[in-house]
Amino acid sequence: MWTKEETLTLRILLRDKNLLATEIAEKLGRSPGSVRFQMRLIGISAHERLQQSGRYPGRMNAKHKHLRKAVMRFFHKHTWEETRKKFSLTASEMKSLMTCSYRIDDLRQFRKDHRRKDSWTSAELRFLLQEAGLQRRKWIAKKLNRGNGQGIKTKFKEIGISSRYVNGLPKTMAEMLLCKPINYSIKVKAGPNIPFKPNLVPWVVLYSEAKKAKARDDIIIACRAMSKFQKRVHGTRGVKDTLMAIETILGEKYDKRFDAN
Repeated sequence: MWTKEETLTLRILLRDKNLLATEIAEKLGRSPGSVRFQMRLIGISAHERLQQSGRYPGRMNAKHKHLRKAVMRFFHKHTWEETRKKFSLTASEMKSLMTCSYRIDDLRQFRKDHRRKDSWTSAELRFLLQEAGLQRRKWIAKKLNRGNGQGIKTKFKEIGISSRYVNGLPKTMAEMLLCKPINYSIKVKAGPNIPFKPNLVPWVVLYSEAKKAKARDDIIIACRAMSKFQKRVHGTRGVKDTLMAIETILGEKYDKRFDAN
């Protein structure tokens, strides 16, 4: 627990805009995390304070600067865990050190990068769009042999689209859009690493539901455009064909609940 005197001292130190959370922590004999938490309670963002100070944040990650070259050289032929144990680094220290090291051009020759450097083919791009928002990025990367999930995320950024909405809208968002409950949705495997994955309403279903609900013209036009795009991507013609294609991707059988709608 923080005493009133410590809280008052913190407020006084915060008047100096150049002092960062780590430096204040040293003066108070507290951990940086504890100081940042108290700053949040006061209503001050440690991250915004760092940006406003104009000081280079990377200098605070220089604790293991002398190990960068040796770690990169060892990691080139060993695993992440083997390297971490070799140099007695914690998981966060290892991650921080590698992040800084990969940004240094002088250490480029030690980078472990087995990603393909060739251009994406039209077939790969189509596969990417078919799986987007359905399967996890790491799974897609493995299938395409395109590094890890970060490479897939970068590709979506280059294309200029969000993978989350390529194949539909989350059920709650879709129901808010049409102001009515929607019976059909698919539980996808994409998204955060939590037990409860989001339910997705495919665009072909959303377009059908929008027409039934007599939604606004602009909503119907948008849903129709995305529905056509989805059928083009999956190479299908009708609603059932598209849903079967999507559920095949997810390893599930066609759900006949939609037939009753």
